[in-house]
Amino acid sequence: MLEETNEDIKVNTSLFKPLEPFEKSPLENLPAFPLECLPDVIRDFVKDVSKVVEVPADLVACEVLAVLGACCMGKFVICLKHGWINQLNIYIIGIGSPGDGKSASLKPCIEPLYQWIAEENERLEPEIRSSEVKIKFLKKEMEIMEKRIGGKSESRVTPEELASKQAEIDEAKKSAVKRITILQDDITPEALSKVMDLNEGKAIVITAEGGFADVLAGRYNNGKSNLDLINKSYDSEPYSRTRVEGGQIELKHPVATIGLFIQPKALEGIFGNEEFRGRGFVSRFLYAYPKPIVGYRTMEDIPEDQDARKKYKDLIYRIMEYPNASDRINLTPEAAEVFKAFRLEIESQLRPNGDLEPVKDIASRIAGNTARVLGILHIAKYKDNASLEYITEDEAMKAIQIGLYFLEHMKCILYGIEERPEVKDAKYILSKLYDIDNHDNYDNKISKRDLQRLCQRFKKTEDMDEGLKALVEHGYIRTEKKTGTRGQWIYINPEWHD
Repeated sequence: MLEETNEDIKVNTSLFKPLEPFEKSPLENLPAFPLECLPDVIRDFVKDVSKVVEVPADLVACEVLAVLGACCMGKFVICLKHGWINQLNIYIIGIGSPGDGKSASLKPCIEPLYQWIAEENERLEPEIRSSEVKIKFLKKEMEIMEKRIGGKSESRVTPEELASKQAEIDEAKKSAVKRITILQDDITPEALSKVMDLNEGKAIVITAEGGFADVLAGRYNNGKSNLDLINKSYDSEPYSRTRVEGGQIELKHPVATIGLFIQPKALEGIFGNEEFRGRGFVSRFLYAYPKPIVGYRTMEDIPEDQDARKKYKDLIYRIMEYPNASDRINLTPEAAEVFKAFRLEIESQLRPNGDLEPVKDIASRIAGNTARVLGILHIAKYKDNASLEYITEDEAMKAIQIGLYFLEHMKCILYGIEERPEVKDAKYILSKLYDIDNHDNYDNKISKRDLQRLCQRFKKTEDMDEGLKALVEHGYIRTEKKTGTRGQWIYINPEWHD
């Protein structure tokens, strides 16, 4: 039998394990946000911010939904059927890698809300000062009366008079015009309850940092989670607590909007917290993991679409100026049937052995969250006439498409979106091997040392070992020890590009 030459060995594919391509990253299979389902004013704004800042349109769409949910809460509710009325506040988490522009894209989305609050506070400033002076004056009167408790009979103050004055102070506080401090960032639940007490039971937490989740997990509370207010504010359930400094906070109908636009590491902290999952905090959120575009940005200087931004700002102002009336939005019979079919389809998947059964604690809320999105988009379309117009079948179908988008992203996150480290390394090495495969001097092999120089992510050749093992197992390469040295040859399977 003739002895094989080195050239025969290089091209003999039988020396490689069978070629088994790696599965695509779960991220690559996730659907993109259905922008066509958004009302024109939102879609145009989302596209503009995405293009100018160079961030995924999905991320901007989620940021806008959070801001609109904040504007709509307390002003409207959506009635899906008798006995089922949903608030329109929203809890949403968007995930983005470090440096992908989360903060830069959030700024134009939330800036009109900040501007409205600032302008409204300026308009109310005379009334605010008048209320503060009145309360200060009444408190001073109270101090004087307390000093006369044990005085002469003609000037002595009775308990009834003190109680009357205290009631007067309490009423002045209750009716006082207050500064709007509804929009918060990194805040403890205890401080949040005070904010809600001063803002008609409302609070907004929209941030591109992960600090709020850390706070909820107990950063300032000896590691003990404090989720009661957050959980109850999702469905506007009564909440009360005793102040540390004395007195009681009573919130009859607390309502909050939470938008967290965070890095994957912060998401791990949320899902790794058993109490967050066990007490239903995790299940209240919509989730989106937009496909990263870092590394593919063009760095073009693109002017803003001023018309799109003005219309978006006008929308925010129109909604914010609507009274806190909890006006009801209803569906046409056709829209109600479409939404019922959607709910029944989700329900069937929650059964034992159903597709959503392993995550039923979270998936069971997708229909309710989709209803919130439906109400928000209806308001974006009709503004302050939203309660006068019935939701149509077309609107319901579009909202369901958005709900299914969030459902797929939620499933991907819960079932495991992160690839194993060795697979990530293998795909990175493979991308470098692809480059040399297309090089003029390509001869089907490369030394391990030269490959490590190409793969700048690895500081030492040994750092590539796990990734190389994965490539060998999948049949992309085989390795061979160099004669007389400790080095290695990496041979590339010719079938890879056949």
